[in-house]
Amino acid sequence: MTQSRVLFTKKITNNQKNSINIALDCYDFISIEMLDFHFPTTTPASHFVFTSKNAVDAVLSQYEINTTQSIYAVGKSTKAKLLEYAAFKNIQVPYNQYNAEGLIELFEQNNSNNFRYFCGKKRLPKLEDYFKTNQKKHQVIEVYDTILSPPSNLDTKNYQWLCFCSPSSIESFLTKYELLPHQDILCIGNTTAKVLNSHKNRIHVAKKATIDSMLNYLEEHYKN
Repeated sequence: MTQSRVLFTKKITNNQKNSINIALDCYDFISIEMLDFHFPTTTPASHFVFTSKNAVDAVLSQYEINTTQSIYAVGKSTKAKLLEYAAFKNIQVPYNQYNAEGLIELFEQNNSNNFRYFCGKKRLPKLEDYFKTNQKKHQVIEVYDTILSPPSNLDTKNYQWLCFCSPSSIESFLTKYELLPHQDILCIGNTTAKVLNSHKNRIHVAKKATIDSMLNYLEEHYKN
């Protein structure tokens, strides 16, 4: 079998793979471990914050949340995951930036306070720094961990494009493989791209922080 020239460091759906006329090799470079955690019931929070679908699964697979609860979701896919569990009526998503900066912009617009932030053990400190600097009442609850699990024995040197969906996927890749000068790197967003600031590769960022946007970018820029 001829090897694809594009490596996706995350398994995506067949519908997504078939949406573009480019052959993709897709492997998971990270795995998720759900953590035991305590869900507070006696100390209400005005706003719940979810920055990933993994956090949604970790919480809502174990606990019910009132459908009128105010919820901030980092992006449309996280919102969609929430709605798989219940018909939540008050979910807000950033307008353009599907990242911490976009969430903070929403917090400021709404003058929000009293947050319960469900997150992974490996995370950037942006939101917590904002809460502390602005003296926002908040509670951080770690609900999952990200495990680096790069597949073995991949011949990565022949890939022309490498696609990364998180800083952790880059970290995982670099534990076993190296980025070569001829390779183009496509990142899901600026936060992921910043991890590669010290590398000399051509770094590309999808227009929106979604898998579909990454695929659209590939279709526009990939050359055989």
